[in-house]
Amino acid sequence: MGLDRPNYILADKYLISTFNPTNYLCSNEIRYTYVLDMLWRGNYEQTTKDILGIHRQKILERHKIYAKMLDDFVEKYANVDIIVANWFNPFHPEWLIKKFPNAVKIYGCIDDPVAIYQRRLNSLWAFDAAFYISPSYDKGLSMVEALELWGVSQSYWWPLTTNKVCPDHCQAINSSWNNRTSGVIYVGGLYGPKLDRLAELKQRLGKDFSIYGRWPLGGYAGFLGPLVGRNWLPYRVRTITQEERQQLYLRHKIGINMHFSECRETGNMRMYEVPFHGLMLLCNKAADGWHESIYKPGVEAVFYDDIEDAVDKATYYLKHDSEREKIARAGFERACKDYDADKCLEDFLDWASTVKIKSSRKVL
Repeated sequence: MGLDRPNYILADKYLISTFNPTNYLCSNEIRYTYVLDMLWRGNYEQTTKDILGIHRQKILERHKIYAKMLDDFVEKYANVDIIVANWFNPFHPEWLIKKFPNAVKIYGCIDDPVAIYQRRLNSLWAFDAAFYISPSYDKGLSMVEALELWGVSQSYWWPLTTNKVCPDHCQAINSSWNNRTSGVIYVGGLYGPKLDRLAELKQRLGKDFSIYGRWPLGGYAGFLGPLVGRNWLPYRVRTITQEERQQLYLRHKIGINMHFSECRETGNMRMYEVPFHGLMLLCNKAADGWHESIYKPGVEAVFYDDIEDAVDKATYYLKHDSEREKIARAGFERACKDYDADKCLEDFLDWASTVKIKSSRKVL
């Protein structure tokens, strides 16, 4: 499931269709299972007057819309072989296993480990398998091991990449190696703890570090950091288009990456798009060294322990162009070889086709 898109065939063997639940309800109404339960049953048993923007007097109205969403899904996909809930599960788990007992059901753990206890665990039992994007969950526990603890014995690592290898892109990268005159770049949204790290990087690297992304308050949110207990970032973050991002990437030497937590997960989308655009990836480390399963340290990417280490390494590689470019080229080759979006999707579907339905589901 994802954004609306016409049916399409991948590799002459998979017919893929997408379903967008936010055409019916807002994401806050359907990403949390306890809210789904209220919508599904049409009652409001919470003691608060307002929860996640859903007012008591509107619950019955939203229940009807939710019921239509479920009916529409059954009408369109009654005979589907595989259901993949990507990002969050919009279906009440009891409804899902009763209506689709013979379909393989796979949950996509995209925001984990951070979101696992927010909206994942109380739905996982209704699924036969899960895919994850972060090989690490926490120190001493990989994502595979964590999923097994939660009762998911079938799981798959799916790199979170949207990059597609094509001749035009490869030509643009090959023409860019001698034209990269800018320093370090970060492109991304504003998420709580990242503000502290970005503010420190900007303070230390100065004009050699540029930040872009869709930030609140017209890009001036960093100015208000101290009001919410964060560092001060007196710097306007400008929103850019997809085309502008590509051009900026082609002009920069180093792309810095960080995850929501500093030393737990690894493998966000930026971790793949940076090397894919010919920049040297400078990325934070994951729990138990799982980042090394994505890129070879010091060969295809450079990893840092903390912001102090990131500043030191950024400064070093900005002064040593030949070493930086060697790593950037190796990272680009790895991204093209293993992290092409269509290849990763086909590999995932090959695995999904082998997933076994839980025996307990067949008797419902």
